[in-house]
Amino acid sequence: MHFQWRRYQVSAASEAINLAQSVEALLHTEHIMELSGSLDDLDKTDYNSTKSSLMRLSEISNAIRFAYIYGEKDGQITFLVDSEPPDSEDYSPPGQIYVEATDSTWKPLLTGEMVLTEPETDRWGTWISVLVPIKDSIHGVSFAVFGIDYDAAAWYAKVWARMISDFIIIAIFLLLSATILHIWIHHQMYKNLSQKLELDEALYHSIFEQAPIGIAVVNNNIIASQLQMGDVSINPMFTKILQRSNQELQNIAWSDITHPDDLQSDMVQFNRFQKGEISGYVMEKRYIRPNGSIIWTNMKISPLVGIPFQNTMHLCLLEDISARKEAEASLKESERSKSVLVSNLPGLAYRCDYDDNWTMRFVSDGCFELTGYSANMLIKNRDISFNDIIAPEYHEKLQNEWAQVLPKKLPLKSEYEIVTADGCRKWVLEMGEGVYNEQGEVEALEGIILDITDRKKSEEEIQKMLRRTQSMINNHQAIMLLIEPMSGRIIEANKAATEFYGYSNEELLQMNIQDINMMDSEQIYMMRLKVLEQGQKYFTFPHRLKSGETRIVDVYSSPIDYDDRKVLFSIIFDVTERAEIAKQNEYLAYHDYLTGLYNRRHYEEEFQRQVERNDFPIGIFLGDVDGFKVYNDTYGHSEGDKVLRKIAENLRTLVGHDGTLARVGGDEFSIIVSGKHKLEMQRYLDKLNHEYDNAPNDSTMDEQPTISWGYALQRKKDDTLDSLEEEAEAFMYNRKFYSHHSLRSKTVNTIMETLFTKSEREKNHSERVGLLSEAIAKHMHLSNEAIDKIRVAGFLHDIGKIGIDEAILNKPGKLDANEWEIMKLHPAKSAGILNKTHEYQEISDIVLSHHERYDGHGYPGKLQAEAIPLAARIIAVADTYDAITNDRPYKKALNRSAAITELKKIAGTQLDPEIVSIFIDNVLGESEEDIL
Repeated sequence: MHFQWRRYQVSAASEAINLAQSVEALLHTEHIMELSGSLDDLDKTDYNSTKSSLMRLSEISNAIRFAYIYGEKDGQITFLVDSEPPDSEDYSPPGQIYVEATDSTWKPLLTGEMVLTEPETDRWGTWISVLVPIKDSIHGVSFAVFGIDYDAAAWYAKVWARMISDFIIIAIFLLLSATILHIWIHHQMYKNLSQKLELDEALYHSIFEQAPIGIAVVNNNIIASQLQMGDVSINPMFTKILQRSNQELQNIAWSDITHPDDLQSDMVQFNRFQKGEISGYVMEKRYIRPNGSIIWTNMKISPLVGIPFQNTMHLCLLEDISARKEAEASLKESERSKSVLVSNLPGLAYRCDYDDNWTMRFVSDGCFELTGYSANMLIKNRDISFNDIIAPEYHEKLQNEWAQVLPKKLPLKSEYEIVTADGCRKWVLEMGEGVYNEQGEVEALEGIILDITDRKKSEEEIQKMLRRTQSMINNHQAIMLLIEPMSGRIIEANKAATEFYGYSNEELLQMNIQDINMMDSEQIYMMRLKVLEQGQKYFTFPHRLKSGETRIVDVYSSPIDYDDRKVLFSIIFDVTERAEIAKQNEYLAYHDYLTGLYNRRHYEEEFQRQVERNDFPIGIFLGDVDGFKVYNDTYGHSEGDKVLRKIAENLRTLVGHDGTLARVGGDEFSIIVSGKHKLEMQRYLDKLNHEYDNAPNDSTMDEQPTISWGYALQRKKDDTLDSLEEEAEAFMYNRKFYSHHSLRSKTVNTIMETLFTKSEREKNHSERVGLLSEAIAKHMHLSNEAIDKIRVAGFLHDIGKIGIDEAILNKPGKLDANEWEIMKLHPAKSAGILNKTHEYQEISDIVLSHHERYDGHGYPGKLQAEAIPLAARIIAVADTYDAITNDRPYKKALNRSAAITELKKIAGTQLDPEIVSIFIDNVLGESEEDIL
């Protein structure tokens, strides 16, 4: 039994080995040699075609679990390609290291011998493997191994299945007599041979029928007939590739369907093959299909041995390579397009070796126009090297520049001169970079070289012009300096400057302007930036001469372009005598002549001093006299001056020593304070506003211009005075819209006059509601800003009624249901009008909610209690009181006592009870004249 077991083992091994050797014979060694064992193979046609073949082999044979090809890379076994699809868990990408490799795995590579392994276990399971070396057809050296893995358990199960018949035979053998033993043995031998023949035939048919390449047995120039070879002369893939049936192929010579352009070379090879001069051949050729289309194939011709007709018959293997050929054609077209592009590039495109001669491997057609030499003359230094074209004085420069950028893998940009074929010199600009291999070594240099001779000539002309300008500047009597704006470094000085300052030109060019200008260096820096950003500027500075003397100078400075950068060009005049005269009027230099207050110059310097002392937080108040231009135009400039002096006198008394007060414009005043935080600033603002709110009530007050104030806080040193003034000005103008005194509140009056022409009653009602709302807000101790907004919101709360029919507004009786629904739209209409007016967007939500009820049953949003804006709840009380104390078309007015009773009745349901209480206890305690 042990013998039988071994025999079946050998039989199974023989079948596996034959299959592996047959498949290996079909593999294209030249394709496998192209594989690198890295992920780059995934894009190669050779990899994909080989992988497809292995996958089909694995699919058609249930016994084969894995088929693969591996090789040796860096001393390790590395998979080149396998039969698993990429999404399989068992997929081995190209370059994957087989860490479980054993001596059996290495043996085919090292010895060139085929190996059938014993069961071996790796990460994928336990396998019996057939490993067939793939050898270089030229040198016969094993460079890769084709392997097939069989599941060990299935392998042994199959052997055991074959042993069943032997067990039966043994049982019969025991029962039969010894006389028939000899007959039985011969019978058994015949049976075994028959089974082996059947298995061999089945295996052959399986491979033949399902092979991924076309296979045909050819008799000289004709496919072998069925009479000669039975039904195995042509496999299905062969007919599929050529798109011809078996019958067609057996009745046509292969030369008749070979493309004419390939026939001659094919016949030469075939004749040599028939004469025995070569054992076979491989070529890429085209066949003509019945429809006239062309199919590209890789054809392999090899002898067919062991048959009676072996002298005339041979084996033809075909592989469809049309897809690869299309890819190659696309690549060729791409290369052609690149060639056209390079040919039309200005200048010279190149690829060269990194050597002393810059040996050219590729040069574009622009070479001749640039150098006078044809491209072929430079290739491989045939007639002249590129180094010979470069002007000698630039040889070392160019070598050094390349040596600096290549180790850092940086691009090169260099300008130098070349000598053309006719002996002329040209300036060129070379832009290139290195080409590196996987080890990071420089393989070549690539780039483009452009003719910049015209540009260089232009630069030379510019330099000549600059020299002439320099000569003109140096001979001018005015002091002139060129200053680098960021550092303040003096980069040019004319002769007049050296004579004035007492320094030599060399000394001046080693100095900064801060070494001469006696002002603070930070302040000088900021002034330089202003000149750079805003253009020409005029300054007066104290400058120190080398002798130590201080001179007052006027500086006219402006930015200019100089050597591809911006510098400051300063013209300086000595105005010391004028400064002495000005010094006598220093008071006027820092004070306003009309009001005696500090002027803007002092104001700016004082702000800077406080910044330097870190007196943070520093606040500024900016005030603008309301309607001063109108006042001047109406009463004359003399009266306007009196008003300004009066305002200045009042402000001087009000501010005292609590800040620095200055007149900074025609009708603008400013105050600098320090050490005050936001809450203190707001109180100070209220103090300024109350200067006029608490002024004596005389008949001329409404005619006298008033001041609207805004403020801003400097929280950090980087906050400039300009930015603070912008913030304060924005605050001021925002307040103007809500101020009693500001002429900008006339916008409100204009809107009201326009919108309430339909109903005088509604106009008067809105004015009273505004004033009543203001009185309530004051008694609630709200901020002046909030009070102003509530007053204006009260004035405008019914603006939306402009869109309601006059017949409804002035209807003498009660409104019906439809009319009431229309009337209820006016809060939303009012809010919509205000929302479209930038000045009053902030009060649109107040107006929208003034008909909401405290119990949540109002409109339009059914808001309840504290969800209703406070200002809207205040207006609701004022609106209700005015409505019930004035006659309406459908209802008579209530007296004050009855109205108070009504308010108390609806407090907590319709109205906010706390606001009702304040209104009754405080506002109604005042005289109507005080309120309205």
